[in-house]
Amino acid sequence: ATANECGKSNPVRSKSKHYIDSPNNYIIGGRKAIPGEFPWQVAVKNFKTKYTFNFCGGVIWNSRYILTAAHCLLDCVDGKAKKPTRVQVCVGDYNLKSHDGENCANAVYWWTHEKYDVCSRKIKNDIGILKLKYPLYLPQLTDNGYGSTNIPCHPKHKPYHGMATISGWGRDNPNTKSSPDVLKALTVPIWTNRNCKRIWNVDESQICVGGDGVQSSCQGDSGGPLVYYDEKGRATVIGLTSYGPVGCLDKGVPTVFTRISYYLDWIYSITNSTKP
Repeated sequence: ATANECGKSNPVRSKSKHYIDSPNNYIIGGRKAIPGEFPWQVAVKNFKTKYTFNFCGGVIWNSRYILTAAHCLLDCVDGKAKKPTRVQVCVGDYNLKSHDGENCANAVYWWTHEKYDVCSRKIKNDIGILKLKYPLYLPQLTDNGYGSTNIPCHPKHKPYHGMATISGWGRDNPNTKSSPDVLKALTVPIWTNRNCKRIWNVDESQICVGGDGVQSSCQGDSGGPLVYYDEKGRATVIGLTSYGPVGCLDKGVPTVFTRISYYLDWIYSITNSTKP
């Protein structure tokens, strides 16, 4: 798909295949992604100083803009929001400790939603946009597996049922600070917002998934994609990792994602994209 063909996947490469769920597949403790399996996935480094940074995920919106979580771009310091000194985005990455065709660029500007409050305990509007210094090369089919946008086309807050897939380089053991070198994936059940409201104070701008106490996203996965595959196997990125239970694993407590379709008008206004 080109950057303007919203919601369509790139042709599946010969070395790639759709993720088939297994009870043993998860980010914490589990399943490695296939190189090129998630072409919309990016790595986001938020530099606090020249050498220290926080790590997050993100999603390709088009060749110039990246979506991520707002809390990946702001810190609460003494009750006030503080921006990072520099933000770098890497696309086409798989193994973070080796060069495998990734393309990295600094962000020249970034926005967080105007109603997001990094110092509030009520986490809402957790979405941000990065503008890259140079446009990404997004051909229809790429050897390194990146280039697909796969974003909902219209602001329809339709309920998603069944399973969805999370990917990221986040912590794979909630009891340590270690993170995997390679991209990992997890397929999880989608909750209804009605059920999720019994646990979290969510609204239609959010999606809840997971909560089995065994598998979960964790620190480092923030801002990364939640992907829904339709009956034809077409992938759509429907959410961005926002927050979950302390320690990542808590049975009966789901992870909360920002629903991308809810913010399409805001995204279009920032990126000057043409609505399909």
